[in-house]
Amino acid sequence: MADALRVATRGSALARWQAQRVASLLELVARATIRKSNQSARLLDWLKLVPDDLIRARPVLSTYYAFALLGTGEMDNAAARLRDALLHQDNIEVQLHATKGRLWTRVSTQIYNDRADIERLADAVLSRTGSD
Repeated sequence: MADALRVATRGSALARWQAQRVASLLELVARATIRKSNQSARLLDWLKLVPDDLIRARPVLSTYYAFALLGTGEMDNAAARLRDALLHQDNIEVQLHATKGRLWTRVSTQIYNDRADIERLADAVLSRTGSD
């Protein structure tokens, strides 16, 4: 599959829609790939063939990219990908930081925020991690 993706995403004749098709296919296989043990590196290899701006604009792909990065210990990059997913899918802008092998966020509110905003952030994060 990697060779086919490489061919589809390289070269001057590549149309934007081809990259989008590859991204759509990766969204379909990412979940199954990430769940298999030791497959994070394989998914990362495939994702690196897709233009970065396209991944950043696709929250599902950004989320799986974050999980693959977590699986390989790339915490800072995982935080950035998860931040992209929250921004593009949930319209939530929050800073995430990698410290001691974990992702953290400091939730600060402004006068215009209310409890529902914090609950929406919590729901968005929990929906991506599968936590209760």
